[in-house]
Amino acid sequence: MKGCFYMKVNLQEVLELEDQFSQHKYHGAIQSNEFTSNKEGVLPILISAPHATKHWRNGRVKSADIYTGSIALLLYQLTGCHVMVKTKIGEDPNYVVGGEYKEILSEFCRTHSIHTIIDLHGASSEHSFDIEMGSNFGESLSDDKARRIAQVFQNHRFKVALNGTFAASHKGTITNYVSQELGIDAVQLEINKEYRNPRNELELFLKMVDCLRDIVTTVGNHGESRGRFS
Repeated sequence: MKGCFYMKVNLQEVLELEDQFSQHKYHGAIQSNEFTSNKEGVLPILISAPHATKHWRNGRVKSADIYTGSIALLLYQLTGCHVMVKTKIGEDPNYVVGGEYKEILSEFCRTHSIHTIIDLHGASSEHSFDIEMGSNFGESLSDDKARRIAQVFQNHRFKVALNGTFAASHKGTITNYVSQELGIDAVQLEINKEYRNPRNELELFLKMVDCLRDIVTTVGNHGESRGRFS
């Protein structure tokens, strides 16, 4: 645990960040014409949070992956990475083939020469893992980056699953799209809800953010671009 980190982030700040997604019962900023909120950073790595609000899948409203949007914005503040989060209900960017979110993402990657995308999602607390890494069975992420990320999780003592329930192999996933269509390294991270409940478990939430901060810094400073936009 890093004391200086905990001095920088408190519960009230986290709750204020989450307000923009949780408004209107997690329908988000329904009055806005903007579908995403994009933050320009300095590291060539982008954190994506496409389920920060509720979304439509096969005619049904799916729940938001709560606090994934706030985690992404905290990582922007702490590391200087780029960020893209969905800000209101609409398509499911991690299921639909194509779609508006991927179009915006593609243009952002082209403009900012992104070499790695970390796509944040939320898993239920029923899962036995703390976090799952989905890389389409190794197809979407270089071996070097996969090793670096896994080592950071190990250093922080997280129980990690690899390409299990959430392998990001579906064509509509952002990780699959980014890898196959843009040629950019990508990984889908499914965070157990136990680490996404700062109201009840702030220490666990901050422990996860602290670990992800180390991952962003490590990959952002050592990764190399293979994307078509580099």
